[in-house]
Amino acid sequence: MTDSHANHGRPGEALALSTRLMHIGEQESYGSGVKPLSPPLHHAAIWEAESAELLGAIGRGTADRAFYGRYGHPNARQAEEAMALLEGASAALVFATGMSALTTTWDALLSPGDAIVLVGPLYGGTEMAAKRAARWGIEVRRAPIDEPATWPALLRGAKLVHTESITNPTLRVPDLEALARAAREAGALSMVDATFASPLLQRPLALGIDLSMHSATKFLGGHSDLLGGTIAGSEELLARIAAERKVLGTILAPEPSWRLLRSIKTLELRMARVEATRRVLCERLRSTARVRLVLDPLHPSHPDHAVALRMLRGGAGGIATFELEDEPAALRCLDRLRLFHRAASLGGSESLASLPALTSHAALTPEQRVACGIRAGCIRLAIGLEDANDLWRDLQQALELV
Repeated sequence: MTDSHANHGRPGEALALSTRLMHIGEQESYGSGVKPLSPPLHHAAIWEAESAELLGAIGRGTADRAFYGRYGHPNARQAEEAMALLEGASAALVFATGMSALTTTWDALLSPGDAIVLVGPLYGGTEMAAKRAARWGIEVRRAPIDEPATWPALLRGAKLVHTESITNPTLRVPDLEALARAAREAGALSMVDATFASPLLQRPLALGIDLSMHSATKFLGGHSDLLGGTIAGSEELLARIAAERKVLGTILAPEPSWRLLRSIKTLELRMARVEATRRVLCERLRSTARVRLVLDPLHPSHPDHAVALRMLRGGAGGIATFELEDEPAALRCLDRLRLFHRAASLGGSESLASLPALTSHAALTPEQRVACGIRAGCIRLAIGLEDANDLWRDLQQALELV
């Protein structure tokens, strides 16, 4: 770290992650011996070099300085420092959206004729990216998330394997250690969309995965007020992705970078709250007659329960998915909710409810959705920071009316 609090504490004492995050972006001075506790927001798109020699070094990439906003800027670098800390990574990059993080990474690592293996079911946006990759001559292979014995054969000759740490919305949990091992043996890179787990519940890089991705719009941003994406991994891999980001212009702008750093500092507190509430709601939903099924990786009824206990640290995130009898029942339930907002995202301070069949996976056919485990009566709850009992009373009255 380069900030003034990197070495605070007794000599030789390692600071906790939460403490280190609090002090990213602090400046040594600010004109007259004072400094802002909130990092300055840099609106500049262009920076002047103090000499022609330095300008040339920056242009050649031999000097790491602000130069041109599409290449990098102070607010992005501060958010990247925070993400590298969170992920336990050598480096991290921030992007304009989660989808731009994914597509920029795929563009940097894949060429026509290469093969990518998708271990799913996966988010609907990822499926759209897969169709785009296929149009550019990239072979797209599919692998089932719960059949790791099939992975080595499918990975043979592939360049990249992509999966989700907790899938949307069925909350399947792949064995990332087995996936990383299969990828290494096949000579492929491995990439995980870890949005649902957040870096507090899972660090894919520590499990052997090469690249960890997040939609920063969700739990990392935490307030439904920014769009963003992140990638963390080795400096060598991220240098290749950063070069592609320069070409595509997919870097996160200064203002949302500033908001992302602000939000990361409260991630630990927010995730603890939503996880506690998620457990309460799942337990009560399981005892409700009108609910046919509750998907909870930490419950023995979930097909990936044993894997989840090994892969996740202390929770399963802020998503609760359950099923009612059919789509009309699910629609009536959503229409009667008062505290839950009918919206399709997740990870914000307010609780949301959606029907995946009509939102994230609307582009799939009914048969494809069933194959992914998404039935017509499926409802996904994104847990916010409201009181757990208030949220339950809202669900209860909606279910009673159904």
